[in-house]
Amino acid sequence: MCNWRHEAESLRDKMGGMPIEYYFSKNVTSFVPPIIAQPGKCLVPSCSTYLGREHISQGKYLCDYHFSEITANGPRYNCVMCGRPLDQRKINLQIQRPRELQYAIHEGECLDYYNSLAGVVLGIIPPAQRLLPESTGIKVPSFNPENAYALAKVFGSNNRQ
Repeated sequence: MCNWRHEAESLRDKMGGMPIEYYFSKNVTSFVPPIIAQPGKCLVPSCSTYLGREHISQGKYLCDYHFSEITANGPRYNCVMCGRPLDQRKINLQIQRPRELQYAIHEGECLDYYNSLAGVVLGIIPPAQRLLPESTGIKVPSFNPENAYALAKVFGSNNRQ
């Protein structure tokens, strides 16, 4: 299995302190907004579950319910980070190893972005900032509710009672 904690730590070093919302291109941040990742909370936007120390220490960034839901509903034919089609090799790997989420994501920027979101949940990478002072001259990407909806469609909704 992928060691998400290690991947996030490596990525944090590579990002060099740059905020997550500016490090990655709009190709990935517009489909899945970085604001969805919150420290200690399941990565699925519709889930309100906060993860315990055991989950976090094991590098788990999804609650057990959503991890099971996501891995049971494969294979995925489109990348969960950008929405573009996956190649047949990735689809075959999902069939062979359905519990490995990395095979539902393009290599490169998409996988790095996913690692960064997992890193936010694990407390390794700072979360995206909601607002920045206007004096910085940096324009904050607008949040598009359709992107959150697309992510919820990919991950499913939280139907737990």
